[in-house]
Amino acid sequence: MQGEAGEAAVENRCDKEDEFNCIGVLSCKLSHEINNYLTNAILAVQIMNLKIGHLANDPIVLQNINAIEKSLDLASHAASQLLTINKLTKAGFERIDVNALLKSVIRDLAGVLKDIEVYYELSDIPDVKAHCLALKRILINLLINSIESMPEGKGRITLSTSLLGDKVEIGVHDTGCGIAKEDIPKVFDPFYSTKNKTVRLGLGLAVVHELIKQHDGNVELKSKPNKGTRVTITLPVANIR
Repeated sequence: MQGEAGEAAVENRCDKEDEFNCIGVLSCKLSHEINNYLTNAILAVQIMNLKIGHLANDPIVLQNINAIEKSLDLASHAASQLLTINKLTKAGFERIDVNALLKSVIRDLAGVLKDIEVYYELSDIPDVKAHCLALKRILINLLINSIESMPEGKGRITLSTSLLGDKVEIGVHDTGCGIAKEDIPKVFDPFYSTKNKTVRLGLGLAVVHELIKQHDGNVELKSKPNKGTRVTITLPVANIR
């Protein structure tokens, strides 16, 4: 029985790796194609904005232009999400101050955090060796999931860091709606949707899982319905040399 269970586990891991590899190739092609369309659309909106003249003061016109621009920004974000899945090059890795990066990401997301309180429990930790843009993408994905788990726009997110031996631990803890126990084993699968429709995982956690793996790190999620979610990331400390 143990042998069969072991074989099933190996087969499951291989299936997931094949899934990610296929998604990686497809996402690269899609992201470049989508970005081409987005560039043209953004340029068209900018030209339209210059040409409308006196209509620029019309609130309905302004509202619609802003809506178009926001949608294009979101589409651009989605395209970059696809591109991030692809393999990172070690040449792009550098020493990263995690505490500083966490604060930078929170500043970037200030417009969507609104009434959500952010608390810091940051320790004096060494730098990690990471791909800066990829690590930022990881943190943004986790924070967006936390924000979306609070549909009323109110709650608390606690960001923490600590040193455990030769690993740095990063924690993102929210007071959102949480995830059902039966959904937790599958939250890192690409495109998996939970029964709780207020939690839209999409590619977010799948991307986090894949990128953390490429950093020789680990990611763990604990959650309870109506109690919130805690995601913990561990990354190797950067070598002194």
